[in-house]
Amino acid sequence: PLKVSVFSDLHYHPGRWTNTENTSFLEKIMARAERERCDMMIHCGDLLHGVRTPEQKAFLKLYNDSKVPGYHVLGNHDQDGNPYEETCDAYRMPAGHYSFDKGGFRFVIADPNYFCNEPGKFIHHGRGNYFKRVEGSTINWIPPEQLEWLRATIVGSPYPCIVLSHQSFERGHGAPVMNKKDVQAIFNEANAKKPGTVRLVMNGHLHVDHLRVLDNILYWDVNSANYHYYAKKHDKYP
Repeated sequence: PLKVSVFSDLHYHPGRWTNTENTSFLEKIMARAERERCDMMIHCGDLLHGVRTPEQKAFLKLYNDSKVPGYHVLGNHDQDGNPYEETCDAYRMPAGHYSFDKGGFRFVIADPNYFCNEPGKFIHHGRGNYFKRVEGSTINWIPPEQLEWLRATIVGSPYPCIVLSHQSFERGHGAPVMNKKDVQAIFNEANAKKPGTVRLVMNGHLHVDHLRVLDNILYWDVNSANYHYYAKKHDKYP
């Protein structure tokens, strides 16, 4: 058996975001993974908001050097303070999308953190550039090159696949992946050729729990490890 600790959207950003004045939230997650003898940890994006300050660098080092190996998925906020390439380097990722095999499974990490100021031209998030995108532009795309990589990585896998991303490949609201139908088609193509190739698809981003079985694949939204959005002010999260 393979035991994995998965969490998402911790949003470490001291002075700006709720419950991020210290490393206690991450330390609890790491301690639980060690206590439960997990083989690995993986977060589904928005671990922190850039790697610029000494506090941010120390926070990331805590996770990167953990006793239980920790893996990364890029969220839309992870690159708010740094260029894309610097973020990947700090996170010890070969790129925003990558895969690895462990315990008889293939883990496929997708990267929908692209926006289009004009059709067909994909710009990766970096230094918070998506906050200044052109009015009417679209966000959360898997570019054509990455779609081909996904197809080759999944269809050619000798193992069952677990796919992880920050944004959803299933939900119809809350800023899902714009071309999620193209991604679902790849999953279904792989399962048609070899049933059970894609077993589980996980994401964060929406800060809520949600499960849905679609085309015999389990799509799982992972709740935030920190907080939930509310429409009105209240005592806990002003």
